[in-house]
Amino acid sequence: MKRRDYLKKRDTFLRQDKVFWGIYLVCFFALLFGNIPFAAKVPKSWNTTYVVVLLIFLVGNAVITAWVGRRRMQQSGLVCKSCKKTLLGMPGNLAVTTGVCCHCGKEAFDHE
Repeated sequence: MKRRDYLKKRDTFLRQDKVFWGIYLVCFFALLFGNIPFAAKVPKSWNTTYVVVLLIFLVGNAVITAWVGRRRMQQSGLVCKSCKKTLLGMPGNLAVTTGVCCHCGKEAFDHE
């Protein structure tokens, strides 16, 4: 992949990523805040269970968020041509600036 192709693909990915995570966060907080009126109606004998289920939801969300983020980055195709490691964020910026992958030290892009 050439540098200009990488930049176009990265910009497209980042736009799609903003939309995806925006929708995800709206749904997450809607579920979270939707529990406020429900929490008042939970019988006292179920309070411990309710708190445990809510904590499982929060921890599960953290795990799923990390997994989805990693998977989306890998599927983006924004990788070094030599070592196939993801070039998003700081590694991508360094590769664009220097032309070299910060993971393996080899050329990150094809010649223009």
